[in-house]
Amino acid sequence: MSTQKTMRLITGAWQSQKTFRLMPISIDCAYAEGVYDPETKSLVLFSKTARDTFHMIPKLDDNGDLQLVGGGKGRPNKKHYREERKFMQTFMEFIIYEKTEVEEMIKALCENADSYDYKQYTDAIPSIVAPTEGPKIELISKD
Repeated sequence: MSTQKTMRLITGAWQSQKTFRLMPISIDCAYAEGVYDPETKSLVLFSKTARDTFHMIPKLDDNGDLQLVGGGKGRPNKKHYREERKFMQTFMEFIIYEKTEVEEMIKALCENADSYDYKQYTDAIPSIVAPTEGPKIELISKD
């Protein structure tokens, strides 16, 4: 295994949130890109290696529009459009959730790991905070 650092940390966005991304800087890099998801506190690495696998994709009409489910009921998976199962080639992705493993991977891959402040994202308080529990309402009287 090569010890050459083949990626660089850059500032970017993910799901409308500011975060950091990993960009390949060498042809020898095993990954097409990486992104840190601040909501789930995970690092996602997209491999250059593709594989054939099944995926559920939206079903489109002749105009390229989604085919909506009739009756406004929706489906058990909460989607309001039809889907079809397709066998297609996709790039493998690796998701790292453990904070120490995320940091180890950044240090192993990124040539600017010591100078880029990625910890401002990994140590940040999540932007989505669970609501606090309000007062309980008693539905059955004790009389």
